[in-house]
This record gives sequence, C-alpha cells and structure tokens, in this order.
Amino acid sequence: MEKVTIANATKKDYNGKTFITIDLEDGRTGSSNDINLLDMVGQPVDLEIKLANEYKGVQQYYFNLPKQPKQGWSKAPKDMGFEKRKVALECAVEYARYSTQLTTDQVLHYADKFYEWLNK
Repeated sequence: MEKVTIANATKKDYNGKTFITIDLEDGRTGSSNDINLLDMVGQPVDLEIKLANEYKGVQQYYFNLPKQPKQGWSKAPKDMGFEKRKVALECAVEYARYSTQLTTDQVLHYADKFYEWLNK
C-alpha cells in the first residue's frame, strides 16, 4: 500500500466492461475497476499498486483501494448441541405418538436417551 496523489482519472468502457484509466502525479499510469477513484482526483489516497504489462514502452500498473475490514457482527457459530437436543425431543415425541400412553416425564426420559444416542 502506498500513499499517492491521483493527477487524472478517466472512465472508459471496453467490451461491455467499465474501467478507470489513472495517471498519478509521480508519472505512473495504469487502470482500476474501482469507480470511486474518479472522485479522488487531486487528493492523497492510499492505494494497492500492482505491476501490469508494458504498453508502448511504458510500464503499466493496477490501482486498487485497500479492502476495508468487514463491519458489524460476525456470524456466530451454530450451536450443534441445541440442534441435537431439538432432534432428540422430536424423536421422543414421535415415539410417544406411536406407543401406548406415555407421561411427560417418560417422553423427557426418552428425549435424554435419544440425545445420548446422538452424541455417540
């Protein structure tokens, strides 16, 4: 990453794709896919600069804004214990539906047994 000043930036369309041609104040030229760079002409900007091919004897570069870290909440890991308890209770309820009259305590007892079986 390098702090540079953009001298000129122009938008060009080529084969249905839009890219930006950029000239820096230090004489380097190149291109970018980031349209936001059009608004930063004359301002010091932190850019990631990568070498590209030579064009008509002039070294070209790729200019990109650095990627911003993701903001907000990260996705919490899934609670597999909850999923197993849920499945165990569903199995116990299904067992109770097809067997003779079971009490609530017996259904919970079978749910515990199914949970133990799922954890093996």
